[in-house]
Amino acid sequence: MVGVRAYDRHPDWKFGAVGRFATGRPLAWLDDDFDLFPSALQRFLDRRGGTATALIPVDPAAGIGPDHLALAENALRQGKPAVSPPPPAPPQEQPPH
Repeated sequence: MVGVRAYDRHPDWKFGAVGRFATGRPLAWLDDDFDLFPSALQRFLDRRGGTATALIPVDPAAGIGPDHLALAENALRQGKPAVSPPPPAPPQEQPPH
């Protein structure tokens, strides 16, 4: 886990801290807002180059589960290069109250 300063309307608010922490090392990053700043995400991936980088989106309402951990483990074992996260899942319908 990497500590980062709270969001300060800066598009690289997480990417810089995580990038510095993981420089030259494989990275599995589980988060709920990769799509918040797409251009900052792309710059981060460009800086990662061919270093194994697994960006795994997590639904904050559901949390991290075994499937997320399996994705991280598999990606790092395979040494995959930087990848963009898949598009977010459509919102789940809430039952009427």
